[in-house]
Amino acid sequence: MVVATKNGICDISLSHNHEFLIANTNLMFPTGNYDQKDKSLNNWIIKLVEFVQNPIKNIILPLEITGTTFQCSVWSKIQSIPLGETATYKEIAQSIGNPLAYRAVAQACAINRIALAIPCHRVLRTDGKLSGYRWGPRLKKELLEREKLATSTNF
Repeated sequence: MVVATKNGICDISLSHNHEFLIANTNLMFPTGNYDQKDKSLNNWIIKLVEFVQNPIKNIILPLEITGTTFQCSVWSKIQSIPLGETATYKEIAQSIGNPLAYRAVAQACAINRIALAIPCHRVLRTDGKLSGYRWGPRLKKELLEREKLATSTNF
């Protein structure tokens, strides 16, 4: 599910359950004007679908990002993680100049509403294990595997 304002995408939600996506969107944006037949998002949606199917490069889309200064710095850093690579919460915290804020980095990932375009699925625990992902650990693992495969076959 993709939600946008005139300024850009403000929400990308992932689920195999269409009813969940509709309910979640209505909950998050209760005053929104929803037009599922609106063609203006088609190009962005096509890019997202292509990325999931064959992630050969990072997604560049116009985004409307809202959050605290800290959250925005975390999300910006996450957007710089190259396709097929990962970083840890601790590495992100260190790279934004706040090395003890790894739990706050994890929280920023947990509330990221723009899946794929802000690729929080690329952030792992310090031991390299998958941790929580807003859209489920199975999807996180699948996205990482697709990216790893795509980058290893495109050299």
